[in-house]
Amino acid sequence: MKAKNSTIYIILIIIFAVSVAQAENNIISDILISGNTKTRDSVILRIIDVKAGDVYTEGLERNVERLLLNSRMFYTVKVEAERAGEGVRLKISLKDKWSVIPFPFASFRENESRYGISLTESNLLGYHKRISATIFREKNKFSEMLFYHDKNVLDSKFRLFVSLKNIKTLVDEWDKKQEINNYYEAVRGIDTGFGYNFYRNMTLSIIHKYNKLAYSDSDDTVRRPENGKEGMLGLSLDVDEADYKEDFVKGFTGRMLYEKDFESLGSDFNRKIFSWRFSYYLNPALRHNLVFMNSGMFGDNLTYGHRFRIEQLRGYERGRFQADRAVVSAIEYIVPVYSFKEARLSFVTFADNAILRNEYQKFSVSDSKSDVGVSVRIYVRRVLIPVFQVYLAYGFSNQKVMPGVSVGMAF
Repeated sequence: MKAKNSTIYIILIIIFAVSVAQAENNIISDILISGNTKTRDSVILRIIDVKAGDVYTEGLERNVERLLLNSRMFYTVKVEAERAGEGVRLKISLKDKWSVIPFPFASFRENESRYGISLTESNLLGYHKRISATIFREKNKFSEMLFYHDKNVLDSKFRLFVSLKNIKTLVDEWDKKQEINNYYEAVRGIDTGFGYNFYRNMTLSIIHKYNKLAYSDSDDTVRRPENGKEGMLGLSLDVDEADYKEDFVKGFTGRMLYEKDFESLGSDFNRKIFSWRFSYYLNPALRHNLVFMNSGMFGDNLTYGHRFRIEQLRGYERGRFQADRAVVSAIEYIVPVYSFKEARLSFVTFADNAILRNEYQKFSVSDSKSDVGVSVRIYVRRVLIPVFQVYLAYGFSNQKVMPGVSVGMAF
């Protein structure tokens, strides 16, 4: 009996020793990074969340490639694992993406035009920080914006963004007789956000907005009111579960935002707004994208000039593009036609629908606005928005066919 027990103990010891030896053979002994001329090694290691001494598991290479491509900082990524003595060496070879982008933009449709230029650095000093400056002209007024975004403050999971703005917008205001009065809204202020990436690609942020407001007629002679102010606190949840491949996207992205006034104009004090936007990308065929989009806003009465911009609707004149409250849905099917070295040409069909709040402050299906159309677009590699677009849209409610052209980020 004792001999049998001794044999069992010896077998268990042997199994344990073999397991330990196998585990030691699967330890990552070294990580070699090559090809990055700008992005720092520390940033790459932070993105992949792998270090020497970790255990190598099957499929680790593909996961590392996915994480690096999703950062949208590299044109190409190749990851290999090889035996190195008693451990595993991870070899990462990649090519940095050109990160300084001068981005001229313009859009034209009917009597509306907008044009300007944006200069963006998406990998500041190789630390994966983004800074951009934009100036544009619309309705004979210049506007300026400066934006900074840090996804990993001091190599942590905290995120920070700061936006300075000086924006002038022509607003269509409906009076009691349903006649449109135009006036200019000038907004000068700062938006800040501080968030924490608490789970995978989910970030919870506290948002602060503070603006000085001024309103004037088209000749800038009448101001109403002077020295107006607006301050808001908000809470946002951002989710980015999409995989960003070379020429297409797959997965879910979205944002929910709740805002509340702490300082506002007149009776709009304590105004509350809940807004959202979601996109889901499918790949029904090779490099094709089927995109479902939804956005909307519910809230109390808005301050003068504050509107929810409806980006999806393409077949409508200027006054239909902004609303106090709205629910908007869109479907796009994107088919690649030709690929260049750094871009691709695509043919896109789309259908859009928006339900707006009517003059009785009610939502009604009968008030919905819909359009369908086709467009030809050019996308830069791993950039979601089209940098050039020519489209033709038909609006069902106004029964018009409307062409449009946009260059850059303007839509």
